[in-house]
Amino acid sequence: MNDETYTEASRFLAQRMMRDGGSSAETQLTHGFRLVLSRAPKPEELRVLQRAYARALADFQKDVAAVKSLLSIGDKQTDPKQSTPELAALTTVASTILCLDETVTKP
Repeated sequence: MNDETYTEASRFLAQRMMRDGGSSAETQLTHGFRLVLSRAPKPEELRVLQRAYARALADFQKDVAAVKSLLSIGDKQTDPKQSTPELAALTTVASTILCLDETVTKP
């Protein structure tokens, strides 16, 4: 699932999470989870996503090159104004959501 196509799909999901999910990480993560799985995350699931987001954000805030590298994957380039550590962190979490067993085996 680390293929370029999946990484780009994760970025597009992350952009939608930022655009339509409200102003907090919690609401953005909940929105992305709901878009993919058609349900709200359980409290423990949301806590896991929040911890993953916080770790990724801390890493990306220290490494601007990693932000640019991740967000440049794929055919369609990210708007430079959107190339932020927050988008990179959400992209990482969006990839996690897209790789969940429940996502892949959704009935």
